[in-house]
Amino acid sequence: MGVSDVFRRKDRRSWYCKVDGKFVKLHADRKRAREKWQALIAEHEDTPSSVPIVRQLLKEYFAWCKINKAGSTCVRREPVLKAFSREYGDLKASTIKPRHVTTWADHHWGNDSPTTRNDHMTMIQGAFSWAVRQGYLRYNPLQGLEKPQRKVREDFVPVEDWGTLLGHCRPPFDDLVRFTLLTGARAQEGRQIEAKHVKENTIVLPVSRSKGKRKNRVIHLSGLAKELVQRLCDKWPEGPIFRNEDGEPWTKDSINCRMQRLKKKTGWEWLTLTSLRHSFAHAQVKAGTDSLILQQLTGHVDARMLATVYAHADKATAQITQALEATSHHLDSGCDPGPPVGCG
Repeated sequence: MGVSDVFRRKDRRSWYCKVDGKFVKLHADRKRAREKWQALIAEHEDTPSSVPIVRQLLKEYFAWCKINKAGSTCVRREPVLKAFSREYGDLKASTIKPRHVTTWADHHWGNDSPTTRNDHMTMIQGAFSWAVRQGYLRYNPLQGLEKPQRKVREDFVPVEDWGTLLGHCRPPFDDLVRFTLLTGARAQEGRQIEAKHVKENTIVLPVSRSKGKRKNRVIHLSGLAKELVQRLCDKWPEGPIFRNEDGEPWTKDSINCRMQRLKKKTGWEWLTLTSLRHSFAHAQVKAGTDSLILQQLTGHVDARMLATVYAHADKATAQITQALEATSHHLDSGCDPGPPVGCG
């Protein structure tokens, strides 16, 4: 019969489960109860043979990713999944512990940034969460996995330095740099834009080409951005509109090569197209753009990203203080405000 799901008995004020039909008290605290429940499952698994080994589980997960995730996502995940499979592929998936992932990440990427280790550990944890949703596992043994804190990128080009940056750019690469600063488009979005995607004052990338593949990505165009895009559409009516001197579409590698040259010219070692997207967002925040509008402009589903990645609140102290002063002056009248409402 095995182990049932966890349930709470109000009369006993504790969490229970059933093992082979008999009530077993776990704990009054829900978290502690689930920990004991997971241990019981490991001991009394109904059909141990039905639990896949790690190698098979990750293989099934990657096959699912290739159908349901973007190609770029699969390219990033494949080597990480293979690395974990080489390390622990022969173990039963249900026996994997957080320490396995921590040791593996520290061994392979100990010299990398906390963000890199966090990303790779999250990929493995995500695979096990998927296994629970698909019914391969009763619970995720990596639930609660502690990961290094991601490092938030705070580098951006202040709007007053945009002209200096563009002065170091040679045509036609300057078009891509200018477009990113004007629109905040992602690096991969700029490479994909074709004339057929331009709709009046917007560029609409279909779901199949959008990040996350959930909805169309709409890139809004200012007057300057529209002029730039229209000029390139007239020149390249078919295929990607952003191209190099040889008429070939920009690739990830060719863009990286140009950015390396710009780093040397400017002295900004952190410079990337992504940092230019951050520069656009910071300029919008500094100009007082509403957060919901900025969410639409940057194409984020979750508005929390704006606060954690793009707002750079520590560098916008003056704007924050100004916002506070805009309301606090109402109390600066020198008069006694009187007792709080409801104090009698």
